[in-house]
Amino acid sequence: MIYFFRMDELKSFKIKEEREIVKSDDGKLSWIENDLITPSGEKVTWSRARASNDVVVIVPLAEDNEVYLKREWRLSSGDFVWEFPSGYMEKGEEIFETAQREVQEEIGFKAGKLEKLATFALAERFSATYHLVLASNLTPSKLESSDKHEHLQVGKFSIEEARKKTNAGEGGKVYALLALSYLEKPFKGR
Repeated sequence: MIYFFRMDELKSFKIKEEREIVKSDDGKLSWIENDLITPSGEKVTWSRARASNDVVVIVPLAEDNEVYLKREWRLSSGDFVWEFPSGYMEKGEEIFETAQREVQEEIGFKAGKLEKLATFALAERFSATYHLVLASNLTPSKLESSDKHEHLQVGKFSIEEARKKTNAGEGGKVYALLALSYLEKPFKGR
């Protein structure tokens, strides 16, 4: 049923109960159900996935204005995909600490400079906060990853090649499109 309200008449939903239905073995994801009362008084249940920690996505920018991507097998596509380094923030970590750790673990560089570009959410049904960080002044420095399931390949690409590799804007990851949009502006005379 659809109800139309003037904005000044619109009332908020009321959350009556929240339940964690299932939690992943590693504790990073949960499936949550919420019982709500709508502005019209109806009782409804909404569900969503929730990440336990924020996610940091790193855009490693080389001095020649090319970017580094990692190629990793992903269950969602059933194939290897090119993407920016990323990872969950560990307990007690700050955004830049996570960015530095992930860029070292996943592509083998340490950033001399880190800059926060954006903070965003991807979807209503997946509660997670993403932080987009530009990493520059890169020097070789490899950290061993504790994620034994990661089998990564690293590549360096122009922004246009990275757009094609990440399939940005054509079913690829939304954060790749956002990251590449940020990168294209400064190099067009901004």
